[in-house]
Amino acid sequence: EELKLSDFPEAFKSTLIIVGDNASDIEMQAANEIADYLENETGNKPLIKKHSEISDEDKKNYNLIVVGTPETNPFLKEVYAMTNATRVTEEFPGEGKGILEILPNPWNKSKAILLVEAWDGIGLVSIMRFPTKEIDISSPIFIYPPTSRPRMGWGIDIIPFSIGSFLIGLSVVMGTYVKRKILWIPILIMFSTGVFLVLASFVGYSWR
Repeated sequence: EELKLSDFPEAFKSTLIIVGDNASDIEMQAANEIADYLENETGNKPLIKKHSEISDEDKKNYNLIVVGTPETNPFLKEVYAMTNATRVTEEFPGEGKGILEILPNPWNKSKAILLVEAWDGIGLVSIMRFPTKEIDISSPIFIYPPTSRPRMGWGIDIIPFSIGSFLIGLSVVMGTYVKRKILWIPILIMFSTGVFLVLASFVGYSWR
């Protein structure tokens, strides 16, 4: 059965979180937030280990969550070498953007691996604030920070691109946007109506 991002957190009850030996404060914060979230959702708090502490047995026995950038966490490069996971580079997804991807653990296909990766810390922050529970797709998602899409909230691209995946991505973004902004709709309608009436009366007066 194909793994989907919506399988998180249920598929990660026995989990190891892997960070780089020189993980930044943002990366450690992300790892700790994921650990706390999994403990709340599954009742099991995962271990957090540095890359140099990971054994071959660890790779085989756990579901893995890899947090960081290719520069700060060499474990990502190990995953790239053994899978078709999306490679993070300076060109793609670039600065301030992140990628969430779930796939079978290459060391044990019965386990899963979740990549929480970005080119920089801002990209990781974008991922941590994104509502993953609303995603029911198997493709990796490419996440923009909200500041780069101020009128739409969160933005995502789904890889590889297709009409179907584009529509799913659009529905996710718009669904999140509508749920957060729905209370503003009546206010906007009233404001727009008021502006229209004022303009209409002004135009009517000018024609007299």
